[in-house]
Amino acid sequence: MGKLGLDSYVAKVTKHFMQNSMDSHRIESTFNQLEKSDLVFRILPLSEFPIKNAEEKGNHVIPDFKIKKREQKQGATMYYDPDMQETPSGDVRTPRVGLAHETGHLEDYMNGNVIPVDREKADAGNKVEIYKIELNKQNAMEVENIIRGILNYENRREYFK
Repeated sequence: MGKLGLDSYVAKVTKHFMQNSMDSHRIESTFNQLEKSDLVFRILPLSEFPIKNAEEKGNHVIPDFKIKKREQKQGATMYYDPDMQETPSGDVRTPRVGLAHETGHLEDYMNGNVIPVDREKADAGNKVEIYKIELNKQNAMEVENIIRGILNYENRREYFK
């Protein structure tokens, strides 16, 4: 990506962060905590997500290492597309909603609130591991719904919708 493209990306992401902060004291507080944290949090273009077809999966947060126990605080990288107007599942919304959602995941990593999940067992249908995934989604949806409410979008009730 050329310098002009990077500047445009940074400007868009900064604008979305500022708008979300101005709209919600809770989100503003989270942004301030992330900036002051000794942990490292990065935001990169979704196009730099380290798997193929990243755009099909949507915005993501990837931790710096695999969680082994709850209360394990760590940095993470957010892969975010500031132009994504529609989620991979077809939900049309402003990109700021996606940023708020991913910020909720960053907040969980910063505070050590991510529950370790055995993805293989979850994929095989293990109800305990699936429940852990559901618990890990709650804060992200809560933060997302703050911005949804402010922008008069319907609250999100299901994660994979």
